[in-house]
Formats: sequence, C-alpha cells, structure tokens
Amino acid sequence: MIETKGLSYQYDKGNVIQFEDFSIKAGETLLILGKSGVGKTTLLHLLALLLKPKTGKIIINNTAITSLKSNELVDFRAKNIGLVFQKPHFVNSLSVKENLLLPNYFVGKALEISHLNTLASSLGFDKYLQKKTSQLSLGEQQRVAIARAIMNSPKIILADEPTSSLDDENCKNVIALLQNQAQKINACLVIVTHDQRLKNEFSNQITL
Repeated sequence: MIETKGLSYQYDKGNVIQFEDFSIKAGETLLILGKSGVGKTTLLHLLALLLKPKTGKIIINNTAITSLKSNELVDFRAKNIGLVFQKPHFVNSLSVKENLLLPNYFVGKALEISHLNTLASSLGFDKYLQKKTSQLSLGEQQRVAIARAIMNSPKIILADEPTSSLDDENCKNVIALLQNQAQKINACLVIVTHDQRLKNEFSNQITL
C-alpha cells in the first residue's frame, strides 16, 4: 500500500536528510520513532504530499505520487490520505459537524451525514456536533480530528505525535481509537512520535 525508495528531502539551509526504504501493507500499522529534530514530521509530510522530496519515490496504492502534477496531488491526497496533526486544526467559525463534512466537500462527494453520525457516536462526541470546536476539551478535539481524518475512508491514516501531550490513560485511549478506526476501513496507519510509551504497542516500527 505504501512503499518508499531512495527518499530524501532538502531543507532551506541546504541540509539533506536521507530516509531508509520501507513498505507497509493495507491494514498494517507502522510506528516511526526518533528524537526531536531527526526528520519524523518531515517524513510524515512527505507521505502526506505536503512536501516534495529531493530524490526518490513514494508509491501509494500502486500510484507513484512523486510523479503527479500539483492539481493531481491535491486530489489524490483528499481522496486517499487522512492526516491527524499533533494539535488539531479546525475552522473555528464552523461547528463540529460542519468541520467533519469538509473532507466530503473538498472531494466533491455527497455529504455523508449517516457516516458522520456513526463516527461521532462510536467516538463519543455525538452530543457536541452543533458546538464550536473551541468549546471542546483537548481530548474531545482529538477524537473529532480522528473522525475528520477518516470521513472519506482513506487508504492511509497519518498521525503526527498524537500522544505527546497526553497522560498514560489518554495515550492508550487515543492509540486504541486510531487502531480501531484504521482496522474498520482496512487502512494503513503510520504514527510518528518520540513518545517511548508506544514502543511496546506496535511490532512494526523503525527508528530514525
């Protein structure tokens, strides 16, 4: 489902970082560990098509995405990739429900109200759909962010430091939510983190 070959990225100051090759199949989870500053978020943003590599290939679902044009990249990302940031980003003027419908809108799909309601119920925030996201707790916002990332049933779920600011109990809860939701839609789940608590949760992992 995901395969990288000879991937590297060049920063503005001229420094180049080279990433080791890896692959992950549909339904599998990959944990990418490493200290701050080693390129974890850069790698995640390359996989999310937010950055362009200096060299190498990224192949997702048999598509060499590094060869796609800009407009094709945007469309491919919207349809195939769900991204969970370390800190949730929402449109503050919109309600929780409206924020969740944005992924449908961006790819021109019919608004999937039933799917939205199912996700909200399973993740425990169905009572807050009409609230603004700023009215929710951090934990509630994270659950909404996870739901938004999978509204289009993406083939890839990417999570950037999803547990770094959480206590042990909430750390386990968020990881369980990500794993369960990825399994339901048979998606690849890639988590980048420096949180050593996750080392024992996943057998498939690499360290940068």
